[in-house]
Amino acid sequence: MMKISIVRGGGIGPTTRTKLDGSHLGPEDTATFHDKLRKAKTAAHSDAQPARALPDELQYELTLDDEQRGCRTVRYTDSSLPEPVRALIAFADWQPASTTEIET
Repeated sequence: MMKISIVRGGGIGPTTRTKLDGSHLGPEDTATFHDKLRKAKTAAHSDAQPARALPDELQYELTLDDEQRGCRTVRYTDSSLPEPVRALIAFADWQPASTTEIET
């Protein structure tokens, strides 16, 4: 099964971690999750990673965990976040099965 972990920090406010485990989704949401993950992985392979964030810009660290293909971590800032990755984050944020914690 596929899982993602999204760490957001920088800017104003606390650092948070949102987790979503695909095994906790219904069939329709599972299909959507797989599609968004596939598109995000393609974008993660093709986009260059930023060296530095602008002042007060949110930074994202996404860990994409696929039991069949392994784990991959990518980092972005607000200004460098590809649209497919942004769509995956939005999907995870609105799932009742996702959890969000404040990092200490």
